[in-house]
Amino acid sequence: MSRIAIYTLSLAFVMLVVYGFMLSRPALFRRFLARFPRSVWAARVLTAVDLLWVVTVMHHADFGSFNWIKELLVRFIPALGPMELGVFTFVKDPVVWGGVAVYFILLKYLDELLAVRALGGLLLLIANPILNAARWQETNWRWAMAVVAYLIVIKGLFLVMTPYKLRQWGERYLSDEVRCRRFGVAGVAFSLGLIVLALWAY
Repeated sequence: MSRIAIYTLSLAFVMLVVYGFMLSRPALFRRFLARFPRSVWAARVLTAVDLLWVVTVMHHADFGSFNWIKELLVRFIPALGPMELGVFTFVKDPVVWGGVAVYFILLKYLDELLAVRALGGLLLLIANPILNAARWQETNWRWAMAVVAYLIVIKGLFLVMTPYKLRQWGERYLSDEVRCRRFGVAGVAFSLGLIVLALWAY
């Protein structure tokens, strides 16, 4: 199974859970959506996931002429240099500690609607591997997931830049259980379409 098929199936199953929740328990979903923007634990978990993803990418990235940044910690603490840390070698990378510092700074000073912002950041991160995997597909169906990825990016940007919109959208478009179920049906249908796409086209 190709990478794009795996990513498409993964996205489809996550969407099935979310839209299935909307379809089966609309009242509970609407309550959850109203409380989510100011949820402390959602903010902590989603921010941790975002930063773990970003730090992992940066830890393995080649900074070119700026690779000396990764050696700063060893330069200031020479004893770390010869130490054999095995799978914990990453603790020598100041990028990792920078990520930890950013995490606590965000929780302390940017906690306003942080759960929504972190969700938006996660959507931005998710789009990248989908686009990278779709790029190398020879079939024209690759454009389908490319469009989906860019739609995810647009949604992520809106959530990061205007997090208060999530509650406004919920109050406007999911104002009652009937509307919530309609969106749930549409989302489930779209998710099933992605599953068919992954199994048939990729």
